Amino acid sequence: MPDYPSTAQVIGALAVVALLVSAGCASTTPTTTTTTHTNTPHTVENQTNSTPASMTGEAIVQHINEHYQALQSYHGVLRRTSPSDKSASQPVTKEVWVRPHQGEARIKTLNPDRAAGNLVVVNQSVSWRYNAVHDIATKRVADTNTSSLPSTVSGEIATNTTERYNFTYDGTTTVSGHDTYKVALTPKNGTKNAGLVTNETLWLDTQHWFPIKRQVVLSPFNQTTVSTRTFTEITFNTQVSDQRFTFNPPANTTIRTPTQNQTSSTSSNTSDVHVTLHQYNSTSAAQSHVNFTISKPTWLPDGFTLDHVTVVTHDNVSSTGLLYTNETGTHIKINQRPRATDKFTHKSPPGTSVTVNGHRGTYVSMSRISMVRWNCSDSHYQVSSSLDKQTLLKIGNATTCPS
Repeated sequence: MPDYPSTAQVIGALAVVALLVSAGCASTTPTTTTTTHTNTPHTVENQTNSTPASMTGEAIVQHINEHYQALQSYHGVLRRTSPSDKSASQPVTKEVWVRPHQGEARIKTLNPDRAAGNLVVVNQSVSWRYNAVHDIATKRVADTNTSSLPSTVSGEIATNTTERYNFTYDGTTTVSGHDTYKVALTPKNGTKNAGLVTNETLWLDTQHWFPIKRQVVLSPFNQTTVSTRTFTEITFNTQVSDQRFTFNPPANTTIRTPTQNQTSSTSSNTSDVHVTLHQYNSTSAAQSHVNFTISKPTWLPDGFTLDHVTVVTHDNVSSTGLLYTNETGTHIKINQRPRATDKFTHKSPPGTSVTVNGHRGTYVSMSRISMVRWNCSDSHYQVSSSLDKQTLLKIGNATTCPS
Protein backbone atom coordinates (compact mmCIF):
# COMPACT_ATOMS: atom_id res chain seq x y z
CA MET A 1 0.00 0.00 0.00
CA PRO A 2 1.23 3.58 -0.52
CA ASP A 3 2.89 5.00 2.56
CA TYR A 4 1.75 8.27 4.08
CA PRO A 5 -0.79 9.68 1.63
CA SER A 6 -1.44 13.38 2.08
CA THR A 7 -4.35 13.00 4.50
CA ALA A 8 -2.26 10.68 6.60
CA GLN A 9 0.30 13.39 7.23
CA VAL A 10 -2.27 15.37 9.18
CA ILE A 11 -3.47 12.38 11.12
CA GLY A 12 0.00 11.10 11.79
CA ALA A 13 1.20 14.19 13.61
CA LEU A 14 -1.20 13.44 16.45
CA ALA A 15 -1.04 9.65 16.27
CA VAL A 16 0.00 7.58 19.23
CA VAL A 17 2.12 4.48 18.76
CA ALA A 18 1.19 2.54 15.62
CA LEU A 19 1.38 -1.07 16.70
CA LEU A 20 2.90 -3.67 14.46
CA VAL A 21 -0.20 -5.21 12.97
CA SER A 22 -2.17 -2.00 12.51
CA ALA A 23 -3.49 -1.71 8.99
CA GLY A 24 -0.64 -1.01 6.60
CA CYS A 25 2.86 -2.44 6.58
CA ALA A 26 3.58 -4.78 9.47
CA SER A 27 6.35 -2.81 11.08
CA THR A 28 6.88 -0.37 13.91
CA THR A 29 6.84 2.57 11.55
CA PRO A 30 3.65 4.57 12.11
CA THR A 31 1.08 3.72 9.47
CA THR A 32 -2.40 4.60 8.28
CA THR A 33 -5.32 2.72 6.80
CA THR A 34 -6.14 3.57 3.20
CA THR A 35 -9.51 2.19 2.12
CA THR A 36 -11.92 2.91 -0.70
CA HIS A 37 -15.17 3.88 1.00
CA THR A 38 -18.66 3.06 -0.24
CA ASN A 39 -20.64 4.89 2.49
CA THR A 40 -22.35 1.57 3.22
CA PRO A 41 -21.25 -0.90 5.93
CA HIS A 42 -20.22 -4.33 4.71
CA THR A 43 -22.23 -7.41 5.65
CA VAL A 44 -20.64 -10.22 7.67
CA GLU A 45 -22.04 -13.61 6.75
CA ASN A 46 -21.83 -17.06 8.35
CA GLN A 47 -19.51 -15.98 11.15
CA THR A 48 -21.83 -15.75 14.14
CA ASN A 49 -20.44 -18.77 16.01
CA SER A 50 -16.82 -18.50 14.90
CA THR A 51 -14.07 -18.22 17.51
CA PRO A 52 -10.28 -17.94 17.07
CA ALA A 53 -9.76 -21.30 18.81
CA SER A 54 -9.96 -23.33 15.60
CA MET A 55 -8.87 -20.65 13.11
CA THR A 56 -5.72 -20.07 11.13
CA GLY A 57 -4.01 -16.70 11.36
CA GLU A 58 -5.36 -15.82 7.92
CA ALA A 59 -8.93 -16.55 9.03
CA ILE A 60 -8.51 -14.46 12.19
CA VAL A 61 -7.28 -11.46 10.20
CA GLN A 62 -10.12 -11.89 7.70
CA HIS A 63 -12.70 -11.98 10.50
CA ILE A 64 -11.26 -8.86 12.14
CA ASN A 65 -11.26 -6.84 8.91
CA GLU A 66 -14.69 -7.97 7.71
CA HIS A 67 -16.30 -7.19 11.06
CA TYR A 68 -14.56 -3.80 11.10
CA GLN A 69 -15.96 -2.87 7.70
CA ALA A 70 -19.41 -3.93 8.92
CA LEU A 71 -19.35 -1.33 11.71
CA GLN A 72 -21.44 1.78 11.20
CA SER A 73 -19.57 3.71 13.88
CA TYR A 74 -17.79 3.54 17.21
CA HIS A 75 -17.10 6.06 19.96
CA GLY A 76 -14.74 5.67 22.86
CA VAL A 77 -11.85 6.82 25.01
CA LEU A 78 -8.42 5.52 24.02
CA ARG A 79 -5.56 5.39 26.51
CA ARG A 80 -1.95 4.79 25.51
CA THR A 81 0.89 4.00 27.90
CA SER A 82 4.54 3.49 27.09
CA PRO A 83 6.59 3.61 30.30
CA SER A 84 9.95 3.24 28.58
CA ASP A 85 9.43 6.29 26.35
CA LYS A 86 10.82 9.23 28.32
CA SER A 87 9.26 11.80 26.00
CA ALA A 88 5.80 10.36 26.61
CA SER A 89 6.01 8.90 30.11
CA GLN A 90 2.62 10.36 30.99
CA PRO A 91 -0.31 8.35 29.58
CA VAL A 92 -2.02 9.90 26.56
CA THR A 93 -5.83 9.82 26.52
CA LYS A 94 -8.01 10.71 23.54
CA GLU A 95 -11.71 10.65 22.78
CA VAL A 96 -12.46 9.26 19.33
CA TRP A 97 -15.44 9.06 17.00
CA VAL A 98 -15.07 6.94 13.84
CA ARG A 99 -17.31 5.93 10.92
CA PRO A 100 -15.13 3.32 9.15
CA HIS A 101 -17.16 2.85 5.97
CA GLN A 102 -17.19 6.62 5.34
CA GLY A 103 -13.54 7.19 6.21
CA GLU A 104 -14.41 9.74 8.89
CA ALA A 105 -12.77 10.30 12.26
CA ARG A 106 -12.57 12.86 15.03
CA ILE A 107 -9.81 12.56 17.64
CA LYS A 108 -9.63 14.92 20.59
CA THR A 109 -6.71 14.85 23.02
CA LEU A 110 -7.82 14.92 26.66
CA ASN A 111 -4.43 14.64 28.35
CA PRO A 112 -1.57 15.22 29.04
CA ASP A 113 -2.21 18.89 29.75
CA ARG A 114 0.47 20.05 27.31
CA ALA A 115 -1.56 18.58 24.43
CA ALA A 116 -5.13 18.88 25.77
CA GLY A 117 -7.54 20.29 23.19
CA ASN A 118 -5.52 19.19 20.17
CA LEU A 119 -7.83 17.89 17.49
CA VAL A 120 -7.78 15.82 14.32
CA VAL A 121 -10.83 15.78 12.05
CA VAL A 122 -10.93 13.67 8.89
CA ASN A 123 -13.63 13.23 6.27
CA GLN A 124 -13.66 12.35 2.59
CA SER A 125 -13.05 15.90 1.39
CA VAL A 126 -10.68 17.49 3.91
CA SER A 127 -8.58 16.80 6.98
CA TRP A 128 -7.71 19.17 9.81
CA ARG A 129 -5.04 19.13 12.49
CA TYR A 130 -5.55 21.71 15.22
CA ASN A 131 -2.88 22.60 17.78
CA ALA A 132 -4.77 24.16 20.69
CA VAL A 133 -1.65 25.40 22.48
CA HIS A 134 -0.38 27.44 19.53
CA ASP A 135 -3.83 28.04 17.98
CA ILE A 136 -2.68 26.75 14.58
CA ALA A 137 -4.84 24.68 12.24
CA THR A 138 -3.45 22.77 9.26
CA LYS A 139 -5.89 21.96 6.47
CA ARG A 140 -5.34 19.49 3.66
CA VAL A 141 -7.65 18.53 0.83
CA ALA A 142 -8.26 14.77 0.69
CA ASP A 143 -8.67 12.45 -2.26
CA THR A 144 -12.40 12.29 -2.99
CA ASN A 145 -12.29 8.51 -3.53
CA THR A 146 -10.20 7.43 -0.56
CA SER A 147 -9.60 8.58 2.97
CA SER A 148 -6.87 7.60 5.37
CA LEU A 149 -7.88 6.81 8.93
CA PRO A 150 -5.24 6.86 11.66
CA SER A 151 -4.03 3.35 12.41
CA THR A 152 -4.03 4.20 16.11
CA VAL A 153 -7.84 4.26 16.18
CA SER A 154 -8.51 1.81 13.34
CA GLY A 155 -9.63 -1.74 14.02
CA GLU A 156 -8.23 -3.26 10.84
CA ILE A 157 -5.20 -5.55 10.67
CA ALA A 158 -2.65 -5.66 7.85
CA THR A 159 -3.32 -8.69 5.65
CA ASN A 160 0.40 -9.46 5.34
CA THR A 161 0.72 -9.82 9.12
CA THR A 162 0.28 -13.59 8.79
CA GLU A 163 3.44 -13.77 6.65
CA ARG A 164 5.51 -12.52 9.58
CA TYR A 165 3.69 -13.69 12.71
CA ASN A 166 2.31 -16.87 14.21
CA PHE A 167 -1.15 -16.53 15.80
CA THR A 168 -2.07 -18.33 19.04
CA TYR A 169 -5.48 -18.29 20.71
CA ASP A 170 -5.16 -17.73 24.47
CA GLY A 171 -8.72 -17.94 25.78
CA THR A 172 -11.22 -15.27 26.81
CA THR A 173 -11.07 -12.45 29.32
CA THR A 174 -12.85 -9.19 30.13
CA VAL A 175 -11.41 -5.82 29.07
CA SER A 176 -13.18 -2.52 29.79
CA GLY A 177 -16.42 -4.38 30.41
CA HIS A 178 -16.27 -6.30 27.11
CA ASP A 179 -15.86 -10.05 26.70
CA THR A 180 -12.78 -10.53 24.52
CA TYR A 181 -10.79 -13.20 22.71
CA LYS A 182 -7.11 -13.01 23.60
CA VAL A 183 -4.81 -13.68 20.63
CA ALA A 184 -1.00 -13.69 20.86
CA LEU A 185 1.28 -12.93 17.91
CA THR A 186 4.94 -13.96 17.81
CA PRO A 187 7.39 -13.22 14.96
CA LYS A 188 8.22 -16.09 12.64
CA ASN A 189 11.86 -17.15 12.54
CA GLY A 190 13.76 -15.56 9.70
CA THR A 191 11.47 -12.54 9.32
CA LYS A 192 12.84 -9.04 9.77
CA ASN A 193 10.80 -8.49 12.95
CA ALA A 194 12.34 -11.52 14.69
CA GLY A 195 14.74 -10.20 17.31
CA LEU A 196 13.10 -6.78 17.26
CA VAL A 197 9.62 -7.79 18.41
CA THR A 198 9.10 -10.14 21.34
CA ASN A 199 5.35 -10.44 20.92
CA GLU A 200 2.10 -8.59 20.39
CA THR A 201 -1.25 -9.36 22.01
CA LEU A 202 -4.74 -8.49 20.80
CA TRP A 203 -7.90 -8.53 22.92
CA LEU A 204 -10.82 -8.78 20.45
CA ASP A 205 -14.40 -7.92 21.37
CA THR A 206 -16.27 -11.22 20.96
CA GLN A 207 -19.20 -9.63 19.12
CA HIS A 208 -17.47 -7.16 16.80
CA TRP A 209 -13.96 -8.64 16.69
CA PHE A 210 -12.64 -5.15 17.38
CA PRO A 211 -9.24 -4.83 19.14
CA ILE A 212 -10.32 -3.33 22.48
CA LYS A 213 -6.72 -3.57 23.65
CA ARG A 214 -3.36 -4.02 21.93
CA GLN A 215 0.02 -4.51 23.50
CA VAL A 216 3.38 -4.80 21.77
CA VAL A 217 6.67 -5.76 23.40
CA LEU A 218 9.82 -4.68 21.57
CA SER A 219 13.25 -5.90 22.58
CA PRO A 220 15.87 -4.34 20.29
CA PHE A 221 19.44 -4.44 21.59
CA ASN A 222 18.31 -6.05 24.87
CA GLN A 223 16.17 -3.01 25.71
CA THR A 224 12.52 -3.85 26.40
CA THR A 225 9.78 -1.43 25.40
CA VAL A 226 6.14 -2.17 26.23
CA SER A 227 3.42 -0.08 24.57
CA THR A 228 -0.28 -0.55 25.30
CA ARG A 229 -3.38 0.96 23.71
CA THR A 230 -6.69 0.34 25.46
CA PHE A 231 -10.20 1.59 24.79
CA THR A 232 -11.22 2.21 28.40
CA GLU A 233 -14.70 3.06 27.12
CA ILE A 234 -16.21 2.12 23.75
CA THR A 235 -19.65 1.71 22.17
CA PHE A 236 -20.47 0.41 18.70
CA ASN A 237 -23.04 1.38 16.05
CA THR A 238 -24.44 4.36 17.93
CA GLN A 239 -25.76 7.44 16.16
CA VAL A 240 -22.98 9.97 15.52
CA SER A 241 -23.80 13.45 14.25
CA ASP A 242 -22.32 14.57 10.94
CA GLN A 243 -21.07 17.65 12.78
CA ARG A 244 -18.50 15.50 14.59
CA PHE A 245 -16.60 15.20 11.32
CA THR A 246 -16.45 18.89 10.48
CA PHE A 247 -14.20 21.56 11.97
CA ASN A 248 -14.62 25.31 12.20
CA PRO A 249 -11.41 26.96 13.43
CA PRO A 250 -11.78 29.43 16.30
CA ALA A 251 -11.60 33.12 15.46
CA ASN A 252 -8.06 34.43 14.85
CA THR A 253 -6.66 30.92 14.41
CA THR A 254 -3.64 30.72 12.11
CA ILE A 255 -4.61 28.43 9.22
CA ARG A 256 -2.02 26.64 7.12
CA THR A 257 -2.89 24.99 3.81
CA PRO A 258 0.25 23.26 2.48
CA THR A 259 0.14 21.85 -1.02
CA GLN A 260 0.87 18.18 -1.61
CA ASN A 261 4.26 18.87 -3.17
CA GLN A 262 5.88 22.16 -2.27
CA THR A 263 8.81 23.31 -4.40
CA SER A 264 11.31 26.11 -4.08
CA SER A 265 14.59 26.74 -5.85
CA THR A 266 17.55 29.06 -5.68
CA SER A 267 20.48 29.60 -8.01
CA SER A 268 23.64 31.66 -8.17
CA ASN A 269 25.07 32.49 -11.58
CA THR A 270 28.27 33.94 -10.16
CA SER A 271 29.33 30.70 -8.51
CA ASP A 272 27.47 28.45 -10.96
CA VAL A 273 25.75 26.71 -8.04
CA HIS A 274 22.20 25.44 -8.50
CA VAL A 275 20.15 24.18 -5.58
CA THR A 276 16.54 23.03 -5.69
CA LEU A 277 14.37 21.92 -2.80
CA HIS A 278 11.24 19.79 -3.16
CA GLN A 279 8.95 18.73 -0.32
CA TYR A 280 6.72 15.64 -0.49
CA ASN A 281 4.15 14.08 1.81
CA SER A 282 5.42 10.52 1.40
CA THR A 283 8.59 8.58 0.72
CA SER A 284 6.93 6.94 -2.29
CA ALA A 285 6.36 10.37 -3.87
CA ALA A 286 9.95 11.41 -3.16
CA GLN A 287 11.48 8.12 -4.34
CA SER A 288 10.97 8.86 -8.04
CA HIS A 289 13.09 12.01 -7.70
CA VAL A 290 16.30 10.39 -6.41
CA ASN A 291 18.52 7.66 -7.87
CA PHE A 292 18.99 5.70 -4.63
CA THR A 293 16.59 3.73 -2.43
CA ILE A 294 15.30 5.87 0.43
CA SER A 295 15.78 4.09 3.75
CA LYS A 296 12.97 4.24 6.32
CA PRO A 297 13.25 3.30 10.00
CA THR A 298 11.47 0.15 11.17
CA TRP A 299 11.28 1.58 14.70
CA LEU A 300 10.50 5.01 16.10
CA PRO A 301 9.59 6.17 19.62
CA ASP A 302 5.87 6.13 20.34
CA GLY A 303 3.85 8.94 18.79
CA PHE A 304 6.27 9.92 16.01
CA THR A 305 4.99 9.97 12.43
CA LEU A 306 6.24 11.27 9.10
CA ASP A 307 5.56 14.97 8.55
CA HIS A 308 7.24 15.36 5.16
CA VAL A 309 10.20 14.33 2.99
CA THR A 310 12.59 16.94 1.61
CA VAL A 311 14.68 16.31 -1.52
CA VAL A 312 17.57 18.75 -2.00
CA THR A 313 19.38 18.69 -5.35
CA HIS A 314 22.76 20.40 -5.56
CA ASP A 315 24.42 20.37 -8.99
CA ASN A 316 22.45 17.26 -10.03
CA VAL A 317 23.24 15.38 -6.82
CA SER A 318 20.29 14.74 -4.50
CA SER A 319 19.90 14.07 -0.79
CA THR A 320 16.80 13.31 1.28
CA GLY A 321 15.56 14.34 4.71
CA LEU A 322 12.72 12.50 6.47
CA LEU A 323 11.15 14.64 9.19
CA TYR A 324 9.16 12.88 11.92
CA THR A 325 7.23 14.76 14.62
CA ASN A 326 5.04 14.02 17.63
CA GLU A 327 2.24 15.96 19.27
CA THR A 328 4.60 17.67 21.73
CA GLY A 329 6.58 19.27 18.89
CA THR A 330 9.68 17.06 19.18
CA HIS A 331 11.41 16.33 15.85
CA ILE A 332 13.47 13.46 14.46
CA LYS A 333 15.25 13.99 11.14
CA ILE A 334 16.89 11.25 9.08
CA ASN A 335 19.16 12.49 6.30
CA GLN A 336 20.56 10.31 3.53
CA ARG A 337 22.92 11.18 0.68
CA PRO A 338 25.19 9.28 -1.74
CA ARG A 339 28.70 8.65 -0.45
CA ALA A 340 30.36 9.06 -3.86
CA THR A 341 30.15 12.85 -3.75
CA ASP A 342 31.45 15.71 -1.69
CA LYS A 343 28.23 17.68 -2.10
CA PHE A 344 26.40 18.63 1.09
CA THR A 345 29.51 18.02 3.18
CA HIS A 346 30.14 20.35 6.07
CA LYS A 347 32.20 20.38 9.21
CA SER A 348 30.63 19.21 12.44
CA PRO A 349 31.84 19.22 16.05
CA PRO A 350 33.99 16.24 17.05
CA GLY A 351 32.10 13.32 18.54
CA THR A 352 32.48 9.91 20.12
CA SER A 353 32.80 6.63 18.27
CA VAL A 354 29.70 4.40 18.09
CA THR A 355 28.55 1.35 16.13
CA VAL A 356 25.41 1.58 13.98
CA ASN A 357 24.13 -1.46 12.10
CA GLY A 358 27.58 -3.00 12.38
CA HIS A 359 29.25 0.08 10.89
CA ARG A 360 31.52 2.58 12.57
CA GLY A 361 29.79 5.87 13.26
CA THR A 362 29.99 9.06 15.29
CA TYR A 363 27.75 10.49 17.99
CA VAL A 364 27.78 14.29 18.32
CA SER A 365 26.06 16.18 21.14
CA MET A 366 25.43 19.91 20.87
CA SER A 367 23.52 22.39 23.01
CA ARG A 368 20.01 21.68 21.67
CA ILE A 369 20.29 18.63 19.43
CA SER A 370 22.38 15.50 19.07
CA MET A 371 23.13 13.39 16.02
CA VAL A 372 24.42 10.01 14.96
CA ARG A 373 26.28 9.68 11.64
CA TRP A 374 27.47 6.61 9.78
CA ASN A 375 28.14 5.19 6.30
CA CYS A 376 26.40 2.09 4.99
CA SER A 377 26.53 0.64 1.49
CA ASP A 378 26.60 3.61 -0.91
CA SER A 379 24.90 6.08 1.42
CA HIS A 380 25.79 8.41 4.28
CA TYR A 381 23.19 8.67 7.06
CA GLN A 382 22.51 11.13 9.85
CA VAL A 383 19.84 10.93 12.57
CA SER A 384 19.37 14.14 14.55
CA SER A 385 17.00 15.10 17.36
CA SER A 386 16.80 16.49 20.89
CA LEU A 387 16.22 12.92 22.13
CA ASP A 388 18.85 11.02 24.12
CA LYS A 389 21.81 9.08 22.73
CA GLN A 390 20.29 5.64 23.33
CA THR A 391 17.14 6.56 21.39
CA LEU A 392 19.13 7.98 18.46
CA LEU A 393 21.18 4.77 18.28
CA LYS A 394 18.01 2.65 18.31
CA ILE A 395 16.62 4.68 15.40
CA GLY A 396 19.93 4.38 13.56
CA ASN A 397 20.03 0.62 14.03
CA ALA A 398 16.43 0.42 12.79
CA THR A 399 17.33 2.34 9.60
CA THR A 400 18.61 -0.43 7.36
CA CYS A 401 20.61 0.47 4.27
CA PRO A 402 19.57 -0.95 0.87
CA SER A 403 21.12 -4.31 0.03
